Amino acid sequence: MVQAEEKGKPEGDITKTTTKTLVKILGLMRERPDITAEELAEEIGITKNGIRYHIKKLKSQGKIVRIDPSKYGQWKVFDE
Repeated sequence: MVQAEEKGKPEGDITKTTTKTLVKILGLMRERPDITAEELAEEIGITKNGIRYHIKKLKSQGKIVRIDPSKYGQWKVFDE
């Protein structure tokens, strides 16, 4: 794996970018609990795989859960 500094970005910048993305995802999920990964990707401007990565991270941290994981499910966001 290539270190952040080797790509020309200090590691702190990547952490800030990730945090901003997570905050945007959580905000959109609160506003529209039925939002899809594809819609999140369009709104935020990253790939669907990027959204899936962040969703997995949020789930593992216990910050979100998908209620009824079918096509018609909704996101539940837990406030800290």
